[in-house]
Amino acid sequence: MNRNLFSILGCCILFSIVSVLAHEFYVSVSSVKFKADENRLIIKVRTFTNDLEDAIVNRGFDRPDLDKETESENSPELIANYITDHFMMKVNGDTANVIFLERYYEADVAWSVLQVTNVAAVKTIEVENKVLMELFDAQTNIVRFDINGEKKYLNLTKQLPNGIVDF
Repeated sequence: MNRNLFSILGCCILFSIVSVLAHEFYVSVSSVKFKADENRLIIKVRTFTNDLEDAIVNRGFDRPDLDKETESENSPELIANYITDHFMMKVNGDTANVIFLERYYEADVAWSVLQVTNVAAVKTIEVENKVLMELFDAQTNIVRFDINGEKKYLNLTKQLPNGIVDF
């Protein structure tokens, strides 16, 4: 009897582990850093390259090649438009002009670098980050803040794509 019970428990544990490992996670990570000496915020948005390509195709464009060696000619513009349409911010209650600066690739990751200028001080930041949420119901967008040495985080989902942090 005990041997059967252990066999059943062992199978249940093994099945649980396999189920967890087989589950796909959809996560992007963004960082927001205040450069007080430059009066600006630098934002870096990290997505998986294939997911970003899928998001651009979902907007009706041909599949871009997001690879540093063979990048499609119109990729920078497509990425800039997609990211700035899906990542919005208010600083101290005022809508911020989020400017796309550049993109670069590391292995299977696409980095988008943005900035908000004319920021003298930061008291509150409100972020709406809907990057990839039109593709994946389980998408989570983590936003990390480093403002004057104070670190805070937002965990944004399709059900709650925006949040606010106070400094």
